Amino acid sequence: TAQSCPALLQDILPLVLALRESSNDEVGLGDGADQTRNIAVSEAATALQRLILNHRDTARLAAEAGAVEALLHALTQRPNSGAVQSKATSTLASLIANDAASQTLAGAAGGVEIVISAMRGHPNSELVQESAVGALNCLIGSGHDNVLLARHAAGTEAVVIALSLHVDNAALVRSATEALATLVTGSFGDQREARGAKAIDALASAMKTHNDSSTVQEFACEALVHLVAGDRDCQNLAREVGLVVFIIRVVLVQHSVSARVQERAFQMLGILVVQNPDSQRLAGEVGTMDVIALTFKNQLENESVIDQVAEALGHVTACSRENQVLARKAGLVATIVQTVLAHHRQSSMVQQRALWTLGILVAQDSESQRSAGEAGAMDAIAMAFKRHIANETVVESATEALGLIAANHPGNQAFARKAGALEAVIEVLRQHRSNVAIQTKASSTLRLLVVANHENTRMAIVGAAGVDEVVSAMQQPDAGEETNQPEASWDLAHFQKLAKEAGLIEAVVCALRGSPKNLRSPTSICSVPASPPTSLLGALEDAVVGNFENQLIAGKAGAIDAVISSLRGSINCEAVHENACRALSAIVTENAENQRLAKGADAVEALTYAQTVHLESYAVHEAATLALEALCSGDSFGERIMDTSYGQRHSGPGVSIADTAMRGVALEQLLELQEFIQEALRKHDIVEPLSGPDGNRHGRSVTWQYLTLYEVRDHFLLPLTRDHNSSFVEIVARGKQPPMWMVSHWWGTPFNLTVRMLQLHARSRHLHGADSVAYWVDCFANNHRGPNERIETDIMSSPFAKAMLSTGCMGTVLLCDPKVTPLLRTWCVFEANMSQQLRSGALADRTDKKRYFLDILASSIILEEKNTGQEKVNITMLQDAVGGSWNEVSENEGSFFPLDIAHAGVGVDVRNAAASQDSDHAALLNFLTGKVGSTAPPPSAHPKYEELNRCVHVVFASAELYRVASEREEKCLEAAAALLQLRADVNSFVRKGNTALFAAAGADPAASASESSSATAQHDLMRLLLSARAEVNHANAEMKTVLDCCGATLPDDAKTLLLAHGAKRFEDVAPDLEKTANDSLAQIVAGGFTSERQAFVGGDAGTKLGPSALRSLHEAASQVLKLYHWAPCKIGIQTGNGRHQAYLASERAESVRLA
Repeated sequence: TAQSCPALLQDILPLVLALRESSNDEVGLGDGADQTRNIAVSEAATALQRLILNHRDTARLAAEAGAVEALLHALTQRPNSGAVQSKATSTLASLIANDAASQTLAGAAGGVEIVISAMRGHPNSELVQESAVGALNCLIGSGHDNVLLARHAAGTEAVVIALSLHVDNAALVRSATEALATLVTGSFGDQREARGAKAIDALASAMKTHNDSSTVQEFACEALVHLVAGDRDCQNLAREVGLVVFIIRVVLVQHSVSARVQERAFQMLGILVVQNPDSQRLAGEVGTMDVIALTFKNQLENESVIDQVAEALGHVTACSRENQVLARKAGLVATIVQTVLAHHRQSSMVQQRALWTLGILVAQDSESQRSAGEAGAMDAIAMAFKRHIANETVVESATEALGLIAANHPGNQAFARKAGALEAVIEVLRQHRSNVAIQTKASSTLRLLVVANHENTRMAIVGAAGVDEVVSAMQQPDAGEETNQPEASWDLAHFQKLAKEAGLIEAVVCALRGSPKNLRSPTSICSVPASPPTSLLGALEDAVVGNFENQLIAGKAGAIDAVISSLRGSINCEAVHENACRALSAIVTENAENQRLAKGADAVEALTYAQTVHLESYAVHEAATLALEALCSGDSFGERIMDTSYGQRHSGPGVSIADTAMRGVALEQLLELQEFIQEALRKHDIVEPLSGPDGNRHGRSVTWQYLTLYEVRDHFLLPLTRDHNSSFVEIVARGKQPPMWMVSHWWGTPFNLTVRMLQLHARSRHLHGADSVAYWVDCFANNHRGPNERIETDIMSSPFAKAMLSTGCMGTVLLCDPKVTPLLRTWCVFEANMSQQLRSGALADRTDKKRYFLDILASSIILEEKNTGQEKVNITMLQDAVGGSWNEVSENEGSFFPLDIAHAGVGVDVRNAAASQDSDHAALLNFLTGKVGSTAPPPSAHPKYEELNRCVHVVFASAELYRVASEREEKCLEAAAALLQLRADVNSFVRKGNTALFAAAGADPAASASESSSATAQHDLMRLLLSARAEVNHANAEMKTVLDCCGATLPDDAKTLLLAHGAKRFEDVAPDLEKTANDSLAQIVAGGFTSERQAFVGGDAGTKLGPSALRSLHEAASQVLKLYHWAPCKIGIQTGNGRHQAYLASERAESVRLA
């Protein structure tokens, strides 16, 4: 350089020499001389700087001539001279600016420390600070070494002090902010040092003072980013000094065209608000969303700016529902989708950031989800997957955004399917198997897309061949879910729940059958043509194994046929056959319905074929064997019944109850048996043998809905009692169980209806302690392996008769099916006859019981909803209210007892009845005619037959009279007259306390009068009933007389008829009704409480009601209290004055109340 510029060198060398020589101190010189030297150094530095600035080669030439060392020497030798420090540092800055070699040289010569020392020595000198900060800024711009030197020399603190003291100096502020940004970047120590020197306050002041300087704003923001990041206290301090508002309202607005300022300011904004709710809220309130929207528009072409804007938007809205709403209203959701993602499709940086932000904008905000979907977010995400499938950061953000947009949003899930995003997620899982974060997020997103969306599941499994990915996604624990399970394990029950919700089972079946060609999306990027059968079969097995509901879904979806097709189609594939056998086993194990489907599809043949093809394969043989055992589990159920939990509980020695009449079965015991049978039939397809006495049952599957007592006996009671050779009651009871009621029924009634009828009866008769009510049921009381216990020479000594005659038996429960079959069975007719005899006292020679009840229950089919055709079985009851009256009880409000049963009852003819065994029928008829239970052919006609028939007819006569009066069919007058001739009680009430007169007048709540019925027929029928002394002022259960019920609707002649017979309204007859009711109550109760010995077990020391007292209370309840249920009633308990009598009175009162 010197050779090329000799004249310039002649100017430089004297100045360098002057800097060196004038800087040296000489002993003995005074202050004046020192001042002179300072001036000389300053002038030399100034002259050198002038040369440097005037000629571009001067700086390099001066550096080679030793100017750097000379300036540093001057600074070192003249530390107290502000002029020297100012001029020398200013010249040094000019000398090394834009010259890395000179900067390195100066740093190696101690320039960094010397400049910082100058700053510390003259903190109040604006000129020194300005030039020194400028020099320092040049020094540390050369590289890492000088930056480290500055940090070690506490340069950060010196810069902050300079900035704080001289904030009005624009040049100083520009250099200081840039230097500070450099010093604190990546250095926690210097960041700490800057904070301690109050750098945030200084930077904020500088930014506000020089708000028009883009350089100041750029570097101040950069410095602040490093000072504030990750420090909540600094975030809060920055907010308190107004930086959040200043950046949004001033920096971003005034410098909207400066890309560098926009980039740094948005970066700073994101740092200020990240995970800081207060700063987020403030940012939202001061208009951040509008500024962001404007920047997206103005800086759309600048990727770096758009990246920072998107990041800031994400931080401002994260976990802030208010800001999410503001962003949506500002159109930012649509902007991200339609502008940012669309314009920068090739930029992985922008795609990653925009997708990350989009996920935040829509998280848990259904409106924002909808906006994103409608804006085309799914297409944008699918495109991002397609263009950047290999970029892990883009893929991770895209999968997370996709999941957040689709979560619990069926519309967006459909958009995802149509856009090909669903298949893209599956491809992501395949291509990024080693990336745990991507696998976790993609699995979570895939689960969100398919759960509760059967179409998406079908697309994923059939169209994208993603069965392995879908199954894996469902096996992952929920996000944030804590689990104590080892990493290799998974929650099968949770997976099966998700599989059900997602329709995975149906999709797998569809895939097994063959994928439709048009199912895959046109934009699909899937690399796998179809799921392998082994994966599909494995998924099916996992989805259904041990899960009854999922098994049913599989059965209904056609899984059995699909699996069997796999067995038949994959002839030589051992793996497919093994998996198919395992899947079939999982589908049919403990699932009777699927077992029936599999048998119908020739599954046994297919499984046997698999074993034959793979004779050497232990895996196939074992899997097929297990499937065959599961398929045919019902065949051996009887042999294994004692291995069940129910069988184990009742495998003990049991109890011997010699008197069959004392083998009542408690309702709770029946319910336990019912639960066991129901579970067994749910799990095992039990099939009737192909041979046997009942040809109608041959080869038929036993199902819960149609299970009868014949099948209960054959498939459950006989195996359960096999080891005991006893009755069922004897294996479940702990001792004698005297029956409270005797059950008259047909064994062909479905068992579930039998139990339901007994449940309703127990609740209506024994509200408290219903489960402990004991019923005598021949099927459970008899030993089916012993001799016929029912037929005796004296049939009245048979177990059923003895049970009815026993002291504790309160009455008979007649169970009827819709066809009233029991009244066509010989035994039931005989039992009804005996019940009526007990009711009327005709068997006083055999029992001293004064009261005996006959309750009739019926199952009837009703339409659950009109015009749907769906049927429902309802249980109703006529509860014996004594004297021909009945209380109607129903499982469901508004359902009524089918009075057609009463019609069948008055038509009973014992000669036309049937029994399971003809010998039983003959024995009963012979007993009637000759008192001997002979099995010889009985007489074809006999007066005793008519006597029995009439006895049974009387049971139903009053109810039938009510039906005739209500329906008023053709010839109703003749029918009513015949019933009155049969001694039907015209004042018996049947439904809601209504008598036949109420029904004839049109007050029956279930009225169905014939269309052919006329007003004349109604009038004549009412006149007939009144002439038979029908009580015209009887009050029903709603406190109404006939006149109250029908006075406004009756024809004039019918109303006149009632008034002529003294008809009144309820309020006029209430006093008389009250007296009559109380007199009746007193008479009924007195019959059971004549003495303490009669009323209570244990006599004067007892509190438990005796049978006579219990029956009297039941009669009082059914005859009076239920009729007048709205009237308060008080029953007093009297005792003597002895000790403990008060306690006895209290306990007895409770016994009466409960009864």
